[in-house]
Amino acid sequence: MNGKDVRAIENPISAIFDLAEDVNAQAPKVRKSVRYATIFISIWLIVNFILVLLFLFTRQWLFLILFMALFIVGALALKWLREVSGFFSYYVIRHRVIRSIREEDPVVYVPRGEDSVQKLVYHLASKNPHVNEGLKRPGLFQTQAILRGKSGVMYSFDGYLRMKPSTFWKWFGMGYSGYSLFIKKYDHPPRLLDMQSLRNAILDITSTGSIPPSRVIAVWSSGEDDQLADDVYEFVTNEVVPFSHRGNKFSTTMEIITESPDGTYDFIPYVSDVDY
Repeated sequence: MNGKDVRAIENPISAIFDLAEDVNAQAPKVRKSVRYATIFISIWLIVNFILVLLFLFTRQWLFLILFMALFIVGALALKWLREVSGFFSYYVIRHRVIRSIREEDPVVYVPRGEDSVQKLVYHLASKNPHVNEGLKRPGLFQTQAILRGKSGVMYSFDGYLRMKPSTFWKWFGMGYSGYSLFIKKYDHPPRLLDMQSLRNAILDITSTGSIPPSRVIAVWSSGEDDQLADDVYEFVTNEVVPFSHRGNKFSTTMEIITESPDGTYDFIPYVSDVDY
């Protein structure tokens, strides 16, 4: 703590951001403490489980009941620690996203390219190191990609990038989770049925693997009088693509990125490319 009177505030808006910065600065220390406590309780639960089996075979019922009670308490404590760790992870990521948006230029110009997909990929590569690396390595980024879903249905995408996860992530759900980018181009304002079909396609495709969908983008070029319907706006701002792997849960927002007639991008919603 800085020793100031916590009741004294000069500017409420700046004080909110200062408070967020203070909490974010302390978050790594708290997360480290939670991690150590989680490791300690996990080891204790393993030892406790062995002792429960030992007392079960020796029929020492009093010690058996005691250690079973301790095992239950330890399991609950481990569950609560995971919830605390999840909260801090969410807070840190959310803080990075808000800060990155504050630092971004409010006007994003469309780069040069052969078509809307190529121009969008160039823009993403300038912001996202995963996309930038994927473009540098031959064969990783695909145009006109045909992907098979778990149901056996084949889906067509105008842009697809897949970065392999670590082996540790595949088996234990820890480490680098990989990266996957899906781009679908439309020649008209995306309709509600278009976005629902896109969501169902991503759900079908990702259910067969261990890589969560990182970005799901519908891109189109608007004319002077073109606009999205209200039901489409409500859908993309409220619906997500869920994914789970080894106890890890993800919720990926679908985006509609519009090339406006004035040569700028319009994002619904705006998704930051901060690294998790």
